[in-house]
Amino acid sequence: MIDNEKIAIVGTLPPPLGGVSTSLERMLSYLDKARVDYVLYNTGLNHYNHPKVRNIGKSIFSLFWIMFFSRHRLIHFHTSKWLVRFYAVMISFITKAKIIFTAHGFSIIDSLESPNPIIKLLSKISCKKASIIIATNNIIKKSLLSHGIKQNRLCVYPAFVPPQGNVNIRISSEVENFCINKKPIIASNGSYTTINDKDVYGLETQLELIKLLRKDFPNIGLVIYIRKDNNIGNKLSLKLKKLLLQYNLQNNVLFHESNDEFWPFLKICDLFLRPTSTDGDANSIREALYFNKNVIASNSVIRTSGCNLYIYNDMFSLEQCTRNVLTNKTSNNTSYEKCNCATYLIELYKKIVNKE
Repeated sequence: MIDNEKIAIVGTLPPPLGGVSTSLERMLSYLDKARVDYVLYNTGLNHYNHPKVRNIGKSIFSLFWIMFFSRHRLIHFHTSKWLVRFYAVMISFITKAKIIFTAHGFSIIDSLESPNPIIKLLSKISCKKASIIIATNNIIKKSLLSHGIKQNRLCVYPAFVPPQGNVNIRISSEVENFCINKKPIIASNGSYTTINDKDVYGLETQLELIKLLRKDFPNIGLVIYIRKDNNIGNKLSLKLKKLLLQYNLQNNVLFHESNDEFWPFLKICDLFLRPTSTDGDANSIREALYFNKNVIASNSVIRTSGCNLYIYNDMFSLEQCTRNVLTNKTSNNTSYEKCNCATYLIELYKKIVNKE
């Protein structure tokens, strides 16, 4: 099928749920409501049912065959692959389509600083030939500026898109039953992931924190949403389940292994915990702040305004920070300025298309 919509968006839709895929899924309703003339090419492996979505899978050949023969005036790529970015600008020379890249993380910087001279050169060409590069934070923007990308071709838009539509989705019965008589209720999410032997989402740290807090908060409850597509049987998950028994926290901690939407639970919790060893512009942090919840996050990376920060890998700092929030001695979420990437993008799309 050859599409002639003015605007094309390329990215992966859920499942599985993730920061980028969730934002793209939520974008659909905003685009439809604004009557944007668009098509979204879903590069995920799963079929997504929507009249404006074309499910093309992971095939780069299929993607660029469509791009070459379609008559899109603007194509927006959500990709971490340097080769896709290079092919995109090469084809744009022929089709004259404007190209936008969103740098959701540091993959675009990594390609510009690659030890492989070919990757480095082709990445520089693709970045300099793009009409716009959207950075999700100012650190990425500064890095792009240092690589010679012009200021007038850069935007900074956090990737967060608020949930729309059925905002009354109920949480699962497992979570609902666990939370009965629990106070305070702490929310967290992540997966059983290690990088350089570090527990990325700080799951072990969270168990230790609840063990310390339970002395003064005997009915405290922690619910950790774990992506079900992750490898449930790996070493970290087995270690965590042993710690759960060792600390006797079975009645205080729930590992909710599912692909449920996370934000409905954020609406009923008392605070959100993000003790990660590394991070991007975490969608779940912005969701929690959007629902006016206190956020406790490690200082391992630059965080959005509104977070209560503690020193990463310092249990005393984390415990004190959490106690201060739970006893209402500290609350920074009032400094958070709510954002909606969908409104920024729709305005940008219209501006670029209407210029022609």
